[in-house]
Amino acid sequence: MFDKGSIARLRRASSPFDVLDEAVVFELYRGLDFKHEHAADRLVPVAVVACVIARVRAHKPDLKLETVLGSPRPKSGQSEDGTGKDKAKADDKPKPVLSGMRLKRLMAARDPEDLLRQMRRAIDVLGNNPAVDVGALAVTILNWLHPERCDQTRAMFAFEYHAAGHRRPGQPTEPASPPAA
Repeated sequence: MFDKGSIARLRRASSPFDVLDEAVVFELYRGLDFKHEHAADRLVPVAVVACVIARVRAHKPDLKLETVLGSPRPKSGQSEDGTGKDKAKADDKPKPVLSGMRLKRLMAARDPEDLLRQMRRAIDVLGNNPAVDVGALAVTILNWLHPERCDQTRAMFAFEYHAAGHRRPGQPTEPASPPAA
């Protein structure tokens, strides 16, 4: 949908207002089936969506950003001593991909510019090839900036982030049925 030049400009934008001259923002606005009479309320959130999803390299259906961010980091950074035993303590909990402090900053984002900055940082911690469900991400951003749905959206984002430590990304959100007795 986005050409390479537009993607580069969306990635570099420091504010959603910087990309309101980009045709792709308006194509996305129309693609979301928003009407002209709602432009004053919805155009800037759509610009935030465009800037954030321009950083995502691949669409992975059903892989929500909040689940990926709350998932445990890979253990590849742990070192071993000369005996071959892991130096990490047995009681150490795995750290999530997005730190608690960054989550706190993201959860505090209320205006479009701050949300853009915090969402970009969240995408950037995923590494060189971030892959998430871009449709779900777009809905999250639009609802985050919606005056009536913002609190519920932030609450569910936090819930999914914290619940991710108890399941792998891409796995069902509810546990399987308990075994029959």
